[in-house]
Amino acid sequence: SNQILQVTSTSATTQTFVLDGELNRIWNFESAREELIKLGAVESVVSNRWIANHYRWIVWKIAAMARANPDWHIQNNRWSPESIVEQLLYRYQVEYCEGKRTCLKKIAEGDMASEGLMVLCVADIFIDGTSVCESGYKPSSSRNILLELTDGWYSLKAQIDEVLCRAVQRNKISVGQKLFIFGAQNVGEKIPGSPLEVGDRFLLKIFANSTKIASWDAKLGNQKQANPFQVSIESVKADGGSISLVDVIIERVFPVIYFENNVKRTEVEEDEEMRKYDDECEKIMAEMKYSSEYDDTVDIRQLAFDNIGQRKVSRMLKIRVCDFPPEDCTDEKESASRILTIWNADPGSFKELKEGKRVKFIGLLPDSWHGECNLKMGTKRQFFSVPVTPEQLQRTKYRPRKNFEIQDLESINSGDEFDVMGVVLAADKNRITLTDTSLALLHLTVCQKANLKVGEIVCFKNVQFHHRDGNSNFFGQIGKDIGIIGGTSNTLAEREIRINLTQF
Repeated sequence: SNQILQVTSTSATTQTFVLDGELNRIWNFESAREELIKLGAVESVVSNRWIANHYRWIVWKIAAMARANPDWHIQNNRWSPESIVEQLLYRYQVEYCEGKRTCLKKIAEGDMASEGLMVLCVADIFIDGTSVCESGYKPSSSRNILLELTDGWYSLKAQIDEVLCRAVQRNKISVGQKLFIFGAQNVGEKIPGSPLEVGDRFLLKIFANSTKIASWDAKLGNQKQANPFQVSIESVKADGGSISLVDVIIERVFPVIYFENNVKRTEVEEDEEMRKYDDECEKIMAEMKYSSEYDDTVDIRQLAFDNIGQRKVSRMLKIRVCDFPPEDCTDEKESASRILTIWNADPGSFKELKEGKRVKFIGLLPDSWHGECNLKMGTKRQFFSVPVTPEQLQRTKYRPRKNFEIQDLESINSGDEFDVMGVVLAADKNRITLTDTSLALLHLTVCQKANLKVGEIVCFKNVQFHHRDGNSNFFGQIGKDIGIIGGTSNTLAEREIRINLTQF
């Protein structure tokens, strides 16, 4: 009927029914309350506000199901007061008699975190405070957009980021759609209370990188599955907030870089700086110990630290990761690569982050720099390894390291990274020249400290290729951020190369 077609989430509360075909017998949510009380419901529990809320969601649901399946509606006579009372009574029994609550009620009352995986339905959209359901959708460039989200029993309003605002403006997110949501935050006054009372004081905030469209038949509410849904790193938006989960292969692990007062150091340089600092502390401690004012009850090491100042050093680990594609993906181009930055990484916690490993990260953040949306790990550091087979690795962008012969560098492009092992022919502060059994020469610009000797066999990793001059002279660079000088020969192939160079 036209009545069913016109029902919205806002008009459902005031929906009325005519009983027995008589216009003077109108049945509404107040009538429903009276019937519930007659059936034994506690009057103080089924307040007008409680009845109006549940009446709203029941009527909206029945109308939506009737529009989607008219035959079901006719055969089961669901668009009727009897059906509504039956569902109201069920909700009363679940909430009051069994003491169970839905996810939004628990969140509003402060008894459940909002970060877990939920499926919620868009009940209304507010643009500059105006309800779309009441006024009709009007495309707008306004960024002042709120969604009203419901778990089918209660609703809360949610702020959205700019990516989701654009999705609303393009009508990609509309009333009636269900959304998978992970990592929602509580904003506003954050004062717990009934969802029927908190109003706009208690809001959720959701993010595009942790939100996706759910199927029409997805069950509303908190989801029991252990992990959030996967997002490809190719689809991560720079202004889309925290990322629910990425499933990646670690392509490369770069050396840890140390920062102190805007000074960048490699591990070798940091070790040297730490030795200087310790020597200075020992010197001051010795002076204090032989001073006439020496007090053996005082921690002179701490006094020495205080005298020269505590060092404030930050560690930065970078790894390059690529998407682990779903089983139905056969196009390697769909497997993007990105740099993941981890600040102050604990070596023990991150020892499983090895090249060729498959890892799932939860709650990463976008990191936009150099015009590209990369990734970074925030304060919530949640990740776990997943088994991967060689056949599965072949479907990704990951390729194991291999040492190039210098003459074979003509096959790679400028900017590409490569590993090489060779004999040092010349070395100064910023330049190294080496060769190998191919007799070609590789000239490297060095951006980090390297104490190398002529005739030494050295392995270089993550070298950036520049160009070739046409005379078997190749040029590259060892960057401070990613280059490794003197890497150990771990593989059988590397050990064989070292043996050949020794004999050479």
